[in-house]
Amino acid sequence: MKPLLPLYTLLLSATLLSGCMRDQAESMQEVAIQGVYSAALSENGTYAIIGSINHGGSLWQTSDMERRYSWNLTAGSYSDITATALSKNGNVALTADTRRTVFWDTRSGESIGYWSTPADVKAAAVSGNGSVAIFGLRDYSAIVVDVSTGNTLFRLSHQGMVGTVSISDDGKIGLTGSDDRSAKLWDLSTGKMLYEWPHSNTVNLVKLSADGTMAITSSQHSGFYLWDVKSGKQTHFVKNRSHTITAAVFAQGNKEVLLGTSTQEISLWETSSAKRLKRWRIAGKNPWQPSNTKVMALAFSQQNAHFYSLTSNGILQEWAL
Repeated sequence: MKPLLPLYTLLLSATLLSGCMRDQAESMQEVAIQGVYSAALSENGTYAIIGSINHGGSLWQTSDMERRYSWNLTAGSYSDITATALSKNGNVALTADTRRTVFWDTRSGESIGYWSTPADVKAAAVSGNGSVAIFGLRDYSAIVVDVSTGNTLFRLSHQGMVGTVSISDDGKIGLTGSDDRSAKLWDLSTGKMLYEWPHSNTVNLVKLSADGTMAITSSQHSGFYLWDVKSGKQTHFVKNRSHTITAAVFAQGNKEVLLGTSTQEISLWETSSAKRLKRWRIAGKNPWQPSNTKVMALAFSQQNAHFYSLTSNGILQEWAL
């Protein structure tokens, strides 16, 4: 009889055969027991905000993985937070259910504005200093809002539901993606469309770089595009039908972009060549059971030495680059 292989040998062999290493996160925190409806990270990696399935909204500090505030739209009850967003500096947060939005001051935990939307909110994003917000709506439009006054600045039209939005740090450029299989780039000082980029399927993710010079878009099970914002021209297309891109963030300087997928994978790509540099496979809560966990949000740390991930099963993790 052949001797049995040690357990760690079997695990290592299985990992190598899978073609993708399961890296160990440096720190991990369960932020929702049953998973999340929505999640966002500030682009400096300071804060995470979630809409929990069971306990409404909450703000977490990534440095110590501690919850700072619990936020709900109605006192004494838990809200179904379907969209969340954070400014890059982390000072302003947004929580929304289908028709109501609250803006929050993350330093005090107090609300700074309440606003009713004209249609169901599917996605939201906030400018770098938290002064401008953009909402993707079910009624085939996106709206741009002045956070301080709650006034609608512009209404941006699509031919399908707008399920993903992004905004530059300075609030001057917006990007929207829709079920109509298009992504549209907008001048938010005038409300005029700059470019329309057709896709082969529903556009499920759009993301601008912080400085608004580069963009990434992705449609379901097709791969992703990299775009030069100034010219409106495509710089790269990476085809992949095995999974859907569900989260993206550009590194400082835009030399790399982190992508998260619907199949528990995170990968780092070089933007100049569209070459994949590294990838990570995220284990579920129970490593012995299969999981349909998807990556909801990503952020680099301020020094780009680490990054953070939030997944649909309610896990916040910090990783070394």
